[in-house]
Amino acid sequence: MNPVFVQRLRQAMDDPDAMACRIVYRCESGRVTERVVSPIRFEGPRVLALCLGSEEPRGFRLSAIEEVQLVRAESVLCSEESVTLLEVRWHGKRS
Repeated sequence: MNPVFVQRLRQAMDDPDAMACRIVYRCESGRVTERVVSPIRFEGPRVLALCLGSEEPRGFRLSAIEEVQLVRAESVLCSEESVTLLEVRWHGKRS
């Protein structure tokens, strides 16, 4: 595993409100995918992260991560104000 990738994942873990990671990941079948994740912790040879696309926790093998880019969380997450506006639009009320 590239130590720069580990450093970037750790940066996002240390400040999850400000940072997330865009990763390029090769799954066991060989298919390459790009994911935006909020890393939570390292677990042996894996990183446990919230996959922001599926909104599910996922484990990613560190050896299968081919690229890690830090991204500002505000560019990949909805603000509270945006969520409220969407709720009003979808449900016609504020929660």
